[in-house]
Amino acid sequence: MRWKQSLSTLAVFLFSLGTSTGCGSPAPASGAEPLPAEEGPNEPLPQPGDPPVKEEPGPVVQQPPPVKEEPGPVEEEPEPVEEVIASPFLVKDVTPGLLAALPAARTEGYVPLGNRWFFSVDDGVHGKELWSTDGTREGTAMVTDLLPGAEGSNPESLVRMGDRLYFTARMLPGLYALWSSDGTAAGTRRVTLLGSHAQNVAVGDGVFIFKAKAEAGSSWWSNSYSLWRSDGTPQGTWQLGEYGFSDRVTAIAPVWEGGTLDFIVRLFDGGAQLWRTDGTAQGTHQVMGMSAPWEPTLMTRVGSRYVFWARGSETGPFTLWSTDGTQEGTVSLKSVRWSSSTEEQPMEPLTVIGDTVYFRGWDAEAGQEPWKTDGTPEGTVRIADLRPGAADSHPVFTATFAGSAWFTALEGTDTVLFKTDGTSEGTVRVTPPGARLDAEAKPQATPSGVFFSAFSTAGGNQVWRTDGTAGGTLPVSAADPRGLPWLAGWGGDRMFFTSAEGVLQATRGTPGTTDTLAPLTAGQAGSFDASTEVVDVDGTLFFTVPVPQGAGPSGRALWRSDGTAGGTQPVERTSEHEPTHLTPLNGGLLFLDGRDRTSLWWMDRAGSESRRVGDLGGNAPRLVSTGKHVWFVRGQHPDLQELWRTDGTVEGTLRVVDRIGRGIYSDIPPVLRAVGDTLYFTTVQDVWTPMNDTLWKSDGTREGTVRVHSFANGPGWGSIRNIWPAGSRVYFHLMGDSWTHQVWVTEGTPETTRFVAELPFTNVPGHESAVLGDTLFLPLGAGINVPKLWKTDGQSSGVVREFSQGPTIGGPTSLIAQNGQLLFWASDGLNGYALWKSDGTTAGTTPVESAPPPDAAVRVTSPSPLVSLRPGGPLLFTASDSDAGLELWRTDGTARGTKRLVDRVPGTRSSAPAHLTVAGDHLFFSAWTPESGRELWALPRQAPEAPASR
Repeated sequence: MRWKQSLSTLAVFLFSLGTSTGCGSPAPASGAEPLPAEEGPNEPLPQPGDPPVKEEPGPVVQQPPPVKEEPGPVEEEPEPVEEVIASPFLVKDVTPGLLAALPAARTEGYVPLGNRWFFSVDDGVHGKELWSTDGTREGTAMVTDLLPGAEGSNPESLVRMGDRLYFTARMLPGLYALWSSDGTAAGTRRVTLLGSHAQNVAVGDGVFIFKAKAEAGSSWWSNSYSLWRSDGTPQGTWQLGEYGFSDRVTAIAPVWEGGTLDFIVRLFDGGAQLWRTDGTAQGTHQVMGMSAPWEPTLMTRVGSRYVFWARGSETGPFTLWSTDGTQEGTVSLKSVRWSSSTEEQPMEPLTVIGDTVYFRGWDAEAGQEPWKTDGTPEGTVRIADLRPGAADSHPVFTATFAGSAWFTALEGTDTVLFKTDGTSEGTVRVTPPGARLDAEAKPQATPSGVFFSAFSTAGGNQVWRTDGTAGGTLPVSAADPRGLPWLAGWGGDRMFFTSAEGVLQATRGTPGTTDTLAPLTAGQAGSFDASTEVVDVDGTLFFTVPVPQGAGPSGRALWRSDGTAGGTQPVERTSEHEPTHLTPLNGGLLFLDGRDRTSLWWMDRAGSESRRVGDLGGNAPRLVSTGKHVWFVRGQHPDLQELWRTDGTVEGTLRVVDRIGRGIYSDIPPVLRAVGDTLYFTTVQDVWTPMNDTLWKSDGTREGTVRVHSFANGPGWGSIRNIWPAGSRVYFHLMGDSWTHQVWVTEGTPETTRFVAELPFTNVPGHESAVLGDTLFLPLGAGINVPKLWKTDGQSSGVVREFSQGPTIGGPTSLIAQNGQLLFWASDGLNGYALWKSDGTTAGTTPVESAPPPDAAVRVTSPSPLVSLRPGGPLLFTASDSDAGLELWRTDGTARGTKRLVDRVPGTRSSAPAHLTVAGDHLFFSAWTPESGRELWALPRQAPEAPASR
């Protein structure tokens, strides 16, 4: 499968759910001397120098003479037979019907392009993505799903230049991109990578300027905001900051003047500089330096001067400044401040009408009130004291209309709408008596008046329109019983808004002219969400479901399923509880009651018997199963935490270890790891030596709880951070003095506990691991360093492969051994995650599929678990490609055998399968469809029988 065939044949498996070491053996940092054995004797290990075992030669096999063969016809290698997988099916619509209340859909950006308007919104399934509408129900839809999954790409800073739309969107954590779109999915293309969303976008003639961070690692100043220019093409997009300055861009003028744009940069050693650009490297130059203002921000132009906020000193409060482009003409405008706090930074943009700037300012006499300035100290005055005295009215300027500046402010405890002409007498309240706005509401000015959303005692929650007069202020939409509508934007001759239930509507500004267009959020009720727990109990699936509004006490209910609609039922035995932390135990289910967050209960698989077996004593819940026992830490005080276990009975719930906590380092929990039917765990010597750990193991009895190795008496400290089982061996990660990292191994006794390898400081192992034969594989470098796949067999250790370090770290993760090879996800930090395979060698560690093209639109953040449908495979997972959203995929570890299993929701939308769990004869998962919401689906594990031949 190659890219030159077509994008539709590429399987780039980027998945989601809407992350040379030293091979020598230096002396261990601590704990080098083993403690006396506390268990029975062990078989002696082979020692160096022991004589080899003498082997007698076997009989010699006589080889027959070679037979001369005539060449036959050349036969092509047959195509491999693909393992057949049955089709998934909806098990049951557990929560049928519509949601009692749709989630609110607050749109952002509202930009016209052609005969459509574009905005971003979260529909509750795909995360926040780019949508458009032509003002009809049929013409309202998501444009493209740039980041499949519930997180979404979060498009921001939407602007139009020419016949294209431009915006920035998130690709991976810490990685963003500038995008260009003609309004279609096929016409949406990536322009360049960025390290943040774009800010202060100023569109000129065929070019726009903005500030953003560079992608991480691209330069030494990449964490600072730099100036960018773009003509909408990759070739015409670059950092202007590389041509003369590398300091942080803090303010950009909102409009171009005579083909140039001014901006301010903050210097590292204090002060600032005013710069000017025409969008070219040659036309970008410094205008002047300013020694006084620090951290200038929110710049605007009034007449021949610039007005901006800045600190008067490194630690001083933000005050208003202006400059005419000369050192002498750069002045502080009186003592008006942004707020009473010296730490709070200005957030609201400055509003300009003619030669006057309107803003929110603070002084000790009147608090935070509306102010204005003409850019001179004497022309900077408070307009009105709406709340007399030092109380703040907290004005927020949002619109200009009919020569007045419009703002919201507090009147008592209510937020109301005002307008001002810059005088105290001309500052009047617009909202009628008994009406109030939401504190986050932003009134919008249009050619037909100012629209705002408000609640009134007479009409409830409605959209209003006003011309600034009492007679011209009236509600224009029907009352919304669920909450305040959210204004989206003006399009054509209508104000678009969303109801409190996420339905897009539009009004022409008079009563009776409101049209309902389309719901922007998923309307079908669903049974699965981010808090759902799913577990297999001896072939029966148990899962938690949010209780529908009005159907009983809020919380979660427990359900069970055998893969049939009739066998999918609520567990009535738990109706008085809110089961959480579901854990299989001895043919039943152990759970924590979420209503009291402390009591532990056990219930049989049939759901006919339940009993309380203990409690956690106020400790954070963490249940670890070793088959016949489930272990937990009980006790709230760090020095009084105890290790307990339960077999699901009251008499079988016992304290095993009296103290296990880390004392003053209580934020670092003790390590508990199941190794077969044995629990390995760590303790500390006492409350004041919390980083000198001892490794223990237990079979669930006090007699069977023995010390494996202690680091308490070593020369430095040693903290055990991870434990990884591998066949008959158990490896563990020891962090020692100077934050060194070591790998140790044990077979469960002091004599067999030894140092294996030292890892460099930057190579921090994570919790994940996989075992292939006798070899343990670990991902290294998680978080901030070059990611690596590392291995050890207890004798030799080293890096299998390093992965590219991009702006974000991505892999390896979700490691699984299958059919003699290792499969996992990894990312170069730029292009999302892709499926990899490894035989344990560098040459044998390769991507399953080819890399995507650099401008591929699909990017996802989180790898999906790889779940084996049956012993030997195939593996199922959730992924997306250029032809479909997040759907169910399959792989056998080859390119040919990696493909989408089904496209449950065709097109750009996704069914986004999640909660993949094998139980009995089925693989269960949750999936979203427009018809039923997110509900329970299943896939038979056995292949369907082939039809009988005739």
